[in-house]
Amino acid sequence: MSTLNVDSISNTDGTGAPTFPNGLNLDSITITHAVTAETLDLGAWTIVQVGDDLIFKYNSTSMLKLSSLGALTAEGDIAAFGDP
Repeated sequence: MSTLNVDSISNTDGTGAPTFPNGLNLDSITITHAVTAETLDLGAWTIVQVGDDLIFKYNSTSMLKLSSLGALTAEGDIAAFGDP
């Protein structure tokens, strides 16, 4: 395993963040600063910010919406007191 110690990483022009067109594999990561993003890709699951709402998608199909007012809307049934 290799260790990378740097003060900053930027794109080739030095004007923004680098891109990872083939993805990025990390065994573990510690983030000490806030991460700003409108989309979070978790494999088959994706969380997308649309306006003030969060949309949870599974394989590109919207499954759940959480509004900024706290309303929760599900595509299917909602089960309570079940096993996760």
